[in-house]
Amino acid sequence: MLFLDTEFIESRYGPRLLSIGIVSPAGEFYAELDESSLAGLAGIRKNQFLQRTVLSQFRRIADAQTTLVEMAHKTAHWLRVQESESLQVAYDYSIDFQLLEDLLKLTDASVLAKLQPIHVGYLLEDPDGIAAADAAWSNAERLHGLTKHHALADAFALRARFEAVHST
Repeated sequence: MLFLDTEFIESRYGPRLLSIGIVSPAGEFYAELDESSLAGLAGIRKNQFLQRTVLSQFRRIADAQTTLVEMAHKTAHWLRVQESESLQVAYDYSIDFQLLEDLLKLTDASVLAKLQPIHVGYLLEDPDGIAAADAAWSNAERLHGLTKHHALADAFALRARFEAVHST
């Protein structure tokens, strides 16, 4: 199972992707928009939450900065090389999966056929899931300097929530 999170900005045209994080049993994928791509997004500099919480964590992962089209190609490639005919993609917020679909449509919509979306928003209220997510964020901060509202840290936290709630 893959665990997906995105960061985005709301615009009058709908949500605009800023970064994407995906965690799988085989590893992780992360990409974020580069400075020139971010500069082209209306309202990005006026949004204090994005500035303080999301964008302040950009450039912490080497070689993650990219244009939207390059992000689409890299994401599609990463998903294609996952060793499965079908990929279950867990997400806790519907816009996350919508943004993944939109991203893949830019480059290789055939990858979409492999994806099985699984909404796991119910995990957000589970006490065991909350504790597991907090521990995952602490670990991501200790190891990588990443905190809540970084797409990769949040994807790790989502996996931790899922495993805590569904452990056998």
